[in-house]
Amino acid sequence: MEGRDNRTAVFPHADLKIFLDASPEVRAERRRRELQERGEGHKLEKVLADVRERDRRDREREMSPLVRAADAIVVDNTAMDGKRLLA
Repeated sequence: MEGRDNRTAVFPHADLKIFLDASPEVRAERRRRELQERGEGHKLEKVLADVRERDRRDREREMSPLVRAADAIVVDNTAMDGKRLLA
């Protein structure tokens, strides 16, 4: 399963927890490319602001805030391209 709170809220006792992360800048560029492929043009600065705002809201929400589980394996995919992620 995938989701921002699965490791801590949905499956807190799972044997394996992976916290997949990337820098906001890289995530924004990936999102901008997704939007472009759908024919939606967005400036990188706007997409980056949206990514940062979503992160802030998720960290500060009252119900199930975004936190990394203490026993999670952290995978930072900032430097990975899509081909390596799918391989």
